[in-house]
Amino acid sequence: MSTIPRPGTEVEPKPWQTGLAPVYIGMFLWIAFIDQLGRRALPVGGLGWSLLGAAAAGPLSYLLLFRMPALWGHRAGKPLDVVAGSTFGARGVAIVPNLLIGMAQVLLFAVAVGYAIELTFQGLVLGGMVEARALRPAQVGGATLKSPLFLATALFWAVATALVSLKFVRWIAYLMQFFPIFPALVIGGAMLATLTGLRSFHPTGIDPTRPFAVLPEGEGHLRAFLLTLQWVFAFSAMAGVMGADWGSGSVSRRDVRVGGWVGIALAPAIVSALALIAVAGYQGSKEAARQSEETRTARSTIQDLGAPSPGLDAPDFTFRAVMNGGFDRRVGCVMLLTFGLASLAPAVYSSFVFGVQFNAIGPGISKLTWTMLGTATAWLLIVVGWFERTEGVFNVLGAAFAPVAGAMAADYLRHRGDWPGPRRGFNPAGLIAWAIGLSVGLLPTIGRALGDERMAGLVAAAPLAFVAAFLVYLVLATARLESAAGPKS
Repeated sequence: MSTIPRPGTEVEPKPWQTGLAPVYIGMFLWIAFIDQLGRRALPVGGLGWSLLGAAAAGPLSYLLLFRMPALWGHRAGKPLDVVAGSTFGARGVAIVPNLLIGMAQVLLFAVAVGYAIELTFQGLVLGGMVEARALRPAQVGGATLKSPLFLATALFWAVATALVSLKFVRWIAYLMQFFPIFPALVIGGAMLATLTGLRSFHPTGIDPTRPFAVLPEGEGHLRAFLLTLQWVFAFSAMAGVMGADWGSGSVSRRDVRVGGWVGIALAPAIVSALALIAVAGYQGSKEAARQSEETRTARSTIQDLGAPSPGLDAPDFTFRAVMNGGFDRRVGCVMLLTFGLASLAPAVYSSFVFGVQFNAIGPGISKLTWTMLGTATAWLLIVVGWFERTEGVFNVLGAAFAPVAGAMAADYLRHRGDWPGPRRGFNPAGLIAWAIGLSVGLLPTIGRALGDERMAGLVAAAPLAFVAAFLVYLVLATARLESAAGPKS
């Protein structure tokens, strides 16, 4: 997901231009962030409202998720797992946020490796270097799994990436200061190449996850706005909380503020705009190319029935669809391979982080063993296809980390930005606030699992999780449910 360091990996304070900002910008250039960003938002609400949601989410992520942890980390000169001791207790930080970060990085490791292999194979197929039939899914009982070639490659790449993280993570971090230039050029080039198709792009009004429901125009606009806002905010949640690490490693308070505005407020808005325009333009150009009386009649029938016709090529509002079909095969091949290789860097860093986190929690087991256990778990997630469910993954991460930021923000404001030091043991106010915020953030995920449309329709759950944790912490702290303060040093 990112190359944001864990405690102890940053020694020399850095200005925002070479430290905080480029790392966050690189994080938002990850293909897993942009690929399915418009998958549900563009068809139901169109381009404008989707762009507006992403544009609003950036500053919101800076103000709510990043600013207070980062400024606290800078003022205290301490990393996250020390600074958060004020909110969750000196022992509570082992669970929130440290265990959470380790578990989240296992999920993101699976996403990174899965995307790396998926896009690499798609690029090789597009370039004629691999036969598509070699990647046909396999049927095991009643389940459909990826091809044996895909799963064997996933196992090899996952283990190799994890082993690299144990020794060479600093090299990868250095390379990633420059490599994001190439994904940025690909996204910008795709946007420019598809601009002419925007005039022909029209939303279908059909959410691909709810194919039998055509949304009214007004409802579709609001849903598109909230979908992209939730996507960016949830994706930013863990990185925002971990801003405490970057705050402690920043030269000045100004570096924290400016780096945050550039890296976590503006970067996701700009990257999202480029990706969304490219996807909308590509779909518009496809629509213009296939306009005929029969097609218009067929689509009119679809609108009347409220369901897609299996006889038509249903639009695929993902960025990988643009790379697969929007360019010459050789150009598409290079684009896919660029993003596939770029996804290995987040995989290296994720395995490094969960190895460190789990080893700190359970030092009786070696870091190598913890790293391999996390790798095995991630491979199983790849086997069952979790790496492709990025919306669900990001929603869970938003539900877990937005309330961490919410509780810390309440604690920060109570002390007017002065870090009071870690509290003894477990701090009930922080842990209860986080648990309630987590419950709010998970409502749509639980609703989808239970088939409850009203719960599942709570689109922007991560910002609500922040608000819930923030308010609950203030109430509990006022009721004196905070544990006693410990020494600052």
